[in-house]
Amino acid sequence: MPLFAIIVAMALAGAGRWWWFAELFCHFRAQYLAGLLVLAIGFALGRKWRWLGACAVLALWNATLITPAFVPPASDPVARRHARILFLNVEKRNADHAAVLRLVDEVDPDVACFVEVDPVWMRALLPLMARYPDVCTRTRGDAFGVAAFSRLPCTSEIVFLGGELPSTLMRLDGLTIVGTHPVPPMSADHFRWRNDQLRELARFAAAQGGPTIIGGDFNCTPWSPMFTDLLRDGLLHDSRRGFGNQASWPSFFPPLWIPIDHCVHSAGIAVDRRAIGRRVGSDHHPVIVDIRY
Repeated sequence: MPLFAIIVAMALAGAGRWWWFAELFCHFRAQYLAGLLVLAIGFALGRKWRWLGACAVLALWNATLITPAFVPPASDPVARRHARILFLNVEKRNADHAAVLRLVDEVDPDVACFVEVDPVWMRALLPLMARYPDVCTRTRGDAFGVAAFSRLPCTSEIVFLGGELPSTLMRLDGLTIVGTHPVPPMSADHFRWRNDQLRELARFAAAQGGPTIIGGDFNCTPWSPMFTDLLRDGLLHDSRRGFGNQASWPSFFPPLWIPIDHCVHSAGIAVDRRAIGRRVGSDHHPVIVDIRY
């Protein structure tokens, strides 16, 4: 029965901190809520009050986890500079390079951070250097190459936080921006590697002395206990606050959309706008963030 399946999935999610397979069930809170509301309507029409009550309790639990994304944070009055940042997992297999270049033209970000950048993708992105002369990149033959482009003067380097996978690090005009891509946690080893990288990102963020942003494909949703740890230990805030669920993957199948592409930030940064961009051939939607700092 569908209600029993949702109960089992939610129970498994409770073990997500310790077991990679259980953590997969943390990510579908919006789907659980939608399913419970549909079941509740059916139970109400059938006058099955006990089952309706069970649905209501479970729906309320999921709603309490989802609704914080719709509540704006307290405004930060200390903000003098403005920047627009684009984060996108281009998907290594995606051949629609022109769509990504058009997206950059349309969005016109100050900084654009890309992941899954292999040598083919890097060649396709080279035209951006006409407007974004500062480039930080480390291509790879697998899905973990990275590249970042800035039109603002900056210093940049490739850093390895919590493992062997590269992240881009740019420091510009008083702002630190990291673009990163931990591995998908689809085995016990990958689960550990991803968590190590998220912990190291938190340590890095907490050690910074000024406004800091970390973005990219984190391969976890806000309902993962590891994402909660990242925010707490890194003294970070989720840029989704006040802008809704902001699901970004898988772009080709809306019923399973979940928010695994993120932008988290330190204190001293105000998010004026956060949007999910249109599909550009990738299995991920882009994340576009306008900030003041």
